[in-house]
Amino acid sequence: MSTQGTLTLPDDTYERAAPFAACAKRDVSDIIAAALASALPPRDALTQLRNVTKLSDGEVLTLTELRVEPEADRRLSDLLARVRRSPSI
Repeated sequence: MSTQGTLTLPDDTYERAAPFAACAKRDVSDIIAAALASALPPRDALTQLRNVTKLSDGEVLTLTELRVEPEADRRLSDLLARVRRSPSI
């Protein structure tokens, strides 16, 4: 499903999108819609953001103090190091 609307773009934005669309053999509106979709957060992130805005200042500060347990942190660091050392596919 899609919704049709009117969007006013800065000239510079359109001047970058149009040649890109031509090279990609796609409509300019498709290129702009894809760029906009990739720039917006997913819906679940928006839900989480709305939930955070309902918290008190104290609750938000408490959340910022959450930490991973030291053993879990070491394990995650080890796994990350192994991934970085492995040959890429």
